[in-house]
Amino acid sequence: MSTTSDICSKVRGQALFAEFSSEELEELIDLLDQYSAGDGETIVRQDDPGDCMYILIEGAARVLHH
Repeated sequence: MSTTSDICSKVRGQALFAEFSSEELEELIDLLDQYSAGDGETIVRQDDPGDCMYILIEGAARVLHH
């Protein structure tokens, strides 16, 4: 699993986090639950109810829209 500082350095340049101060970004990351998905694993399905968001830190994901 990645540390808070590792994640901060990876997301700092992304538009979604551009307005965050370093302290705000660290506080947000401390609230996150890290999850590692295996190759080919479905993380979320279209039309399923949701109450969270995912931030891809490493690797690649494929999005299918039906």
